[in-house]
Amino acid sequence: MTQHRINTGNYPPIKQYPRRLPLAKKEEAERLVKEMVDNGIIEESSGLWASPIVLVKKKDGSTRFCVDYRKLNEITIKDNYPLPRIDDTLDALNGSQWFSTLDLKSGYWQVEIQPEDKEKTAFTTVQGLWQFKIGNEVCVIAYFSKSLGKPERNYCVTRKELLAIVKSIEHFHHYLYGRKFLLRTHYASLRWLLNFREPEGQIARWIQRLQDYDFEIENRKGTSYGKADALSRKPCKKCCKHCTNAEKKFGMETDISVKVLTTEDAWSSSEVQKTQLEDSTIRPILEKKLNSEDRPSWQEISPESPATKQY
Repeated sequence: MTQHRINTGNYPPIKQYPRRLPLAKKEEAERLVKEMVDNGIIEESSGLWASPIVLVKKKDGSTRFCVDYRKLNEITIKDNYPLPRIDDTLDALNGSQWFSTLDLKSGYWQVEIQPEDKEKTAFTTVQGLWQFKIGNEVCVIAYFSKSLGKPERNYCVTRKELLAIVKSIEHFHHYLYGRKFLLRTHYASLRWLLNFREPEGQIARWIQRLQDYDFEIENRKGTSYGKADALSRKPCKKCCKHCTNAEKKFGMETDISVKVLTTEDAWSSSEVQKTQLEDSTIRPILEKKLNSEDRPSWQEISPESPATKQY
């Protein structure tokens, strides 16, 4: 993906003070900044660069959040990439029947910036110094799910994992067929199972269906998912020899003996309340909720910790 570069050469950083906003626009600026923070567009900055913001009224009455980068642009070395001639571009459309355009909301916010140049995008407001953080993050493009039939619900976890791979790959056949892709799974035995020398029955048929696709398997540790899925694991001892061999090889099954099981809560309500009031992150939230039902302004919460600001 193309990354935008802000080449300023050896020029020293430019730092400008925030401009005064009309009192009626301060809350709007705070709301827009918070919205960008919540959407992962900007982050707090501690760099040496700073540009002022400008609020522009749109035709529909809403506000466009802009940054005045004119002084930054003055010292930025311009790109000399030759632009194509307009007549050559029009000639290239000869014989075409369809012409497509793409319009993005807040298009400039969609451009990835080189990591070393992010601090140059910093802008200053009464809330502090912020910089754009748009990067090449991995995002979910589409989801796929399927209800299991009665026989499928009796599958062991290894068969269910393999079934999920088969169904999901075939569901996205239009995008995956004919190109190499990476398959991430948190079940390590699947890599061994797909390379099994003498598969039989259903396993053999599934593996044959997957042979039409070109992909690599990457094992992703269960700890990276941030959730526990041990309760969904059904032992494979009575299911099939393929799954049993895989679990022996990768140690996927462990016997656990539970000695004591209790439902008694070790924390009383008074102890929880006392502990929350002693916590520097939770205490400001409780106090503001108990004292008023109105949402606090940014000036009230700006001195608090970053964890408190998230709430």
